[in-house]
Amino acid sequence: MPSRPRSQPAPVAESDPDPENSALPQIHCDPLASFAPTPIQVDAFGSTWTIPAMSAAQWLEILWNETASFDDIFPRLAGADAAMYEALFAEETSSNEIFQIATEILEVAGGFRWWFAVNLYSVVKLAWSRVGGEIVSHVRAEEVSLGAWLVVALQVLMSRTSPKKIAEMLNMLNTSPSESPVLALDEEAEGKAFLAAMQQSL
Repeated sequence: MPSRPRSQPAPVAESDPDPENSALPQIHCDPLASFAPTPIQVDAFGSTWTIPAMSAAQWLEILWNETASFDDIFPRLAGADAAMYEALFAEETSSNEIFQIATEILEVAGGFRWWFAVNLYSVVKLAWSRVGGEIVSHVRAEEVSLGAWLVVALQVLMSRTSPKKIAEMLNMLNTSPSESPVLALDEEAEGKAFLAAMQQSL
């Protein structure tokens, strides 16, 4: 499993002095992911595999690809495809276990729970014409980690959202999918649904 520490206490929900505003929900965020990109080690199939240190730009080239799936994170980034197929054939692992490894890698790299990260970068991609300029004015994706880029992207979305709707936005981003063993998400559908709900704010 991914070995870089990613477990940090979730921040206490914040309150707003305006009684019409909802308290902000607790969102897991690992500050270590906002530091410089670092390699991520994974123990799987009887070996230790290394995901190379990657910038946010390198991650987004994969995550924003129209045919992206979690297989592109693991085993592909580790070069463990052959070992995975051998382990699956020998029934030494399962699709669910491989999916879990891939999502944990995304959490280590991005700092947020994997579903929050998927919802966030999917929404940003679809809303790029409205928020992209501000994001690139704050951070260069080729120079920072995925975690740092996601934090800036979230801040931009929050700054463009009505204070009374920020809690709703965070809750929508933090909505996890079902626990079914799906190896790819319909990110475009997820993003469009979110934008449709928040179109009055962004």
